[in-house]
Amino acid sequence: MITKIYKFINKNNLISKNDTIIIGLSGGPDSVFLTHLLLQVQKKIPFQLIAAHLNHEWRKSSIKDEQFCANFAKKFNIPIILQKISDLSIDVKFNGSKEEVARKYRRYFFESIKKKYKANSISLGHNYDDQQETF
Repeated sequence: MITKIYKFINKNNLISKNDTIIIGLSGGPDSVFLTHLLLQVQKKIPFQLIAAHLNHEWRKSSIKDEQFCANFAKKFNIPIILQKISDLSIDVKFNGSKEEVARKYRRYFFESIKKKYKANSISLGHNYDDQQETF
């Protein structure tokens, strides 16, 4: 499977040597799988991977997701940026959809990290049933 994915990446010029890629690491199976996949690709194409985790602070257990991501990144020597929504300096208007507001926060968070680190791309893991991010 990794060979097929690697060929797709090369064919579509998705990752180049020395790129910097921000990976949205939620701690869920999609983002964890994607991170493992990118670590495998990194063996063939040298690039920098930076993990980014945004704690939405919706659940008391969200700190466990944050800790999982921090430990996961440390285990694989991936730099990680951890942030809480309450610490972001952006005013997002609530339009009735909690998920839409969260998407706006995530976009701001990922884009600010991309800019700060002069990254080439942002990589997000989603499965077929997920509602796609809009960026």
